[in-house]
Amino acid sequence: MRTDRARWLLLASSLATGACYETQALRVRVVPMRAEGGCVATIDRVFSEAGFGRGEAVTGPNMFYAPSGPTMGGALRWGVGVWLTEGSDDRACGVELEALAAEAGCGMQCPLVGQRGEEYDRTVTQMAARIRSALGGGPPPS
Repeated sequence: MRTDRARWLLLASSLATGACYETQALRVRVVPMRAEGGCVATIDRVFSEAGFGRGEAVTGPNMFYAPSGPTMGGALRWGVGVWLTEGSDDRACGVELEALAAEAGCGMQCPLVGQRGEEYDRTVTQMAARIRSALGGGPPPS
């Protein structure tokens, strides 16, 4: 009887760990390209066109954008952090993007941490493609 229980527990723990997801946040890099009209202005425009608003200054990224509209990223407490990796002018614009969210159970003043999940990963990947396209690096995403 004891052996059966031990086997069952081993099986249950194996199945539970098999369903795990990637915990390392997805960070996507857009290689430096020329930014007509300025790097920051281009990034602001791309996020605005995608329905994101530029948020308050947060610790970590140079810029932070949250979904706007009825669900408001602020209420959901997540958004996309943008780090300038190279330049912030017309000559070069390189960025890294990562979905960020407040830690669960945190109060009002919360540090943002990398957020994983299909929706967040898709958003970061699509925004990187939109920025790349706006900088002349390919067609806009469909």
